[in-house]
Amino acid sequence: MKNLRIPLAFLLWTLLILAGYYYYHKPITPDQVMLLALTIWDLAASLLILSICGGLGRLVFPRLSAHGMVGASLQAAMGCGIASLFWLGLGFARLYHGWLALILTLLTAILLRRSIRAWLSAFGEWRAIWSPLGAFGRVLLVAAAILCLNQLWIALAPPVKYDALTYHLSLPAAYEQAGRLTFLPENPYWGHPQLVEMLYTWAGLLNRSSTAGVFSWMAGVTFLCGLAGFTRRITPVTSPGTGKPELAAVASVAFVLAGATARWMLGWSYSDLFSAWMGLGVCFCWLIWRDERQPAWLLAAGVFCGFAVSTKFTAGIAAIALGLAILAFRKPAGAPWRTVLLSATLSLAVFAPWAIKNLIFTGNPIFPYAFPTPWYSSDRLAAANLPPESVSLLAQVTLPVYATWMGVDSAPGPSTDLGPLLVLFALPAVLLSWRNLTTRFFVLTLGVTWVVLAVGGLRFPHLQQPRLYFVVLPALAWLAGWGFVLVSALQTGGVRLNRIASAIAGIVLVFALWQDAVHLLSSGAVTAVTGVTSRETYVKTNTGVYWTAMQTIHELPTSERILFLWEARSLYAPFNTQADAWIDRWRADIRALGSAEAVLQAWKYQGYTQILLNVDGMKFMRENDA
Repeated sequence: MKNLRIPLAFLLWTLLILAGYYYYHKPITPDQVMLLALTIWDLAASLLILSICGGLGRLVFPRLSAHGMVGASLQAAMGCGIASLFWLGLGFARLYHGWLALILTLLTAILLRRSIRAWLSAFGEWRAIWSPLGAFGRVLLVAAAILCLNQLWIALAPPVKYDALTYHLSLPAAYEQAGRLTFLPENPYWGHPQLVEMLYTWAGLLNRSSTAGVFSWMAGVTFLCGLAGFTRRITPVTSPGTGKPELAAVASVAFVLAGATARWMLGWSYSDLFSAWMGLGVCFCWLIWRDERQPAWLLAAGVFCGFAVSTKFTAGIAAIALGLAILAFRKPAGAPWRTVLLSATLSLAVFAPWAIKNLIFTGNPIFPYAFPTPWYSSDRLAAANLPPESVSLLAQVTLPVYATWMGVDSAPGPSTDLGPLLVLFALPAVLLSWRNLTTRFFVLTLGVTWVVLAVGGLRFPHLQQPRLYFVVLPALAWLAGWGFVLVSALQTGGVRLNRIASAIAGIVLVFALWQDAVHLLSSGAVTAVTGVTSRETYVKTNTGVYWTAMQTIHELPTSERILFLWEARSLYAPFNTQADAWIDRWRADIRALGSAEAVLQAWKYQGYTQILLNVDGMKFMRENDA
């Protein structure tokens, strides 16, 4: 006992001093404790959802388990597709309840615990990638990791990006409010396939909209892990033990993240990276089928095609590319037509629930497009898709370079910042490894995309955005990573190109890191997540007068019905509002009714009592809408 007196006395003295000090010098406020708890739950709930999807995919398609990290990544992608259909069914059954979502999530995680544990272990492949990397390869990997972590702050902060506020998160919020899958005819994006929005609904039911953002970030990082594993496995090994496949793997990921659009989408709660994830599944399964000729792989490629279209209509380009690849690379042993037809049938079956949903509610399986409905007349559809007034044929002919140069995120035109490194290093890969069948397959895939993007852009300006075709991003990323390795191996006239290539890649990534640092500081995401500033301040800083308008609307009586004009966003609005998702409500009604007075009377008859006018949106349409 004598030996314990001194330690016990010191312990009591320590507790006394620390308790008194922190009573008057609180390091964290009660509000910050609550915010920290919600943030931890965002991370835990998102990891639970992703792990459940991974464990489910491992059970459904165990063959992928033999392919390391890319196999695990694609198992999670397949699990996401299956889970989205399950949550669609719950929506029809009117079972969107937070308590039920929590019970189902915890119960499923317990049931799949062994599968989840085995699924998680596959990501240990990063150790095998790290070991043979040279110094610059490790710099690339660290830079890529920092770029990903930067976006986690954005994901944890309240959502503020346009498309998320318009439909990616506003649709799930409406479903959560209604407790079911509800028809929202005035939001045309309701008719889009909603694989990703179902997953966001699941996440939102567990906590809040930021949970969906964190899940989206985790899914995007899992896609990038799969891209690294994919590149490592299919890159030719010219000299065993040189670390070239590992360098190509790291470069492919870093070069994707060098483009602002792809890396920023990690934190935006969008669907484009899910499309790229499913595209990775199409590419990998087709390549494995090409080598092994086992029908299961071609069938899996068809399933991933269906899931890709379930994220975005434009991801159907993957199905076109797959069909052409089957025709172009049939020798020496072609695919039996029965297997091809079964693969196509599975693809359609996977997508069918979204078309059936539209058919049940609207009578149009691809609502709101192609066929007129009571909510979208043929005149309104035509007016919403006017052809461009002028077309640059040179831009279409030089599309990869044009999109790289002119693609500024959220700006007119290509509206996608791909970064300079993808196209820069992809072309050398094509020229230096043309005899490689994988190279030819990816050139075919990207060539089909080029044609569709160019031709579609001649008629529909909106289709000129490369991000709509991120389903083929894995093909471009592999070519860029492999091209970097090939260029680095060249030496001509005593000049070693590896130093030049490394310097170029290093400078571009430094610029990307700087760009993200400035964005994080100016947006206030870090201070909002840590509680230094309020989440409301963050939203107001990043959305401007929109947040003020939404707060004002919340002060109106709930009996009021508010119609938005030239304002598509609605996430922070009360549910007695109607957003102008296509910013064409005025144009459609004035064309149909003929006079302002008739339009006003029609709105009154429909029960609207207030109009919220976005003046900037009105000015923009007045100046740009022919």
